[in-house]
Amino acid sequence: VTDFLTPAECEAFIKSTESRGFAHQGSLGPSRGEAFRDNDRISVHDILLAEKLWKAGLCDFFSDIKVQRKSAVGLNPNIRFYKYKVGQRFGQHIDESVDLGGGNKTEYTLLIYLSGGAKCKGNKSQGNRHNSSDQPLFGGETVFYAPRKGIVAE
Repeated sequence: VTDFLTPAECEAFIKSTESRGFAHQGSLGPSRGEAFRDNDRISVHDILLAEKLWKAGLCDFFSDIKVQRKSAVGLNPNIRFYKYKVGQRFGQHIDESVDLGGGNKTEYTLLIYLSGGAKCKGNKSQGNRHNSSDQPLFGGETVFYAPRKGIVAE
């Protein structure tokens, strides 16, 4: 979803999370059955924020998309903000479904990039180009994998 948040909204989220402080997240790594992880994170449980983000246009965007005859009905209120410093990364992994109650469970992960790349500086993005994409995603390159079947989207 291009330009889902305005630059001012992105900046407000960044300032809010920076003021709370990020906690470093690491992992035991692939040799211990976990994806390599080296990043900083804040996790908040915010039902109102999840509803506001959903009603801000995501509900319309996803209204015609069905996967196995199911439609998205909202967002998980467990909102996570990730921060990556130079050299940090989060290795290939599959997010688990979460039972939200009431017959609802998470099926996919939604990523909203708040910063990164030349685009946020007002220039046309000049990052690495990959296969199906003219420009890298705002905030960097992300690859999405179907469960053990290969790349879904880049």
